[in-house]
Amino acid sequence: MVIFLPIEASGLDRAEANPSPKVLQVLDSLYPGEKSVTWTSVRRQYKADFIYQDINVSVLFDREGRIKSLLREISFSTLPEKVREKIEIFYRSFKIMMVLERNRDKRTEYEVHIIRGDQQYILSYHPKGYLIHQYDVQRLDPATQFVN
Repeated sequence: MVIFLPIEASGLDRAEANPSPKVLQVLDSLYPGEKSVTWTSVRRQYKADFIYQDINVSVLFDREGRIKSLLREISFSTLPEKVREKIEIFYRSFKIMMVLERNRDKRTEYEVHIIRGDQQYILSYHPKGYLIHQYDVQRLDPATQFVN
């Protein structure tokens, strides 16, 4: 059973962000049981954000209930071995804050959020261990910079 939470979409009325019964059916089949879902409407698609069995999950559906992308939090130990090895070699002095698995267009990528002092990075990896991109969080969001 899905419980609706207030909609956070900008400029959308509630009727626009209510997903179709097909979308709700697909979500309940993937993640059965009661969960509090925040729905937003994004370019004629529905985004469901929720916590399922202590895991953060975000699913983007088209209007017919097909999954366009899936983002979920995972543990470091469940990363592919090649990705874990690269992080342990090149970022061993960093603390791992969060690990995400992103499935989109039949591709899987991993995001690892790391921190050391005032350095914060989001690392994007291919499942074979190739670093796709390293994002400097301070450059993305100046509000995260620490001021003494």
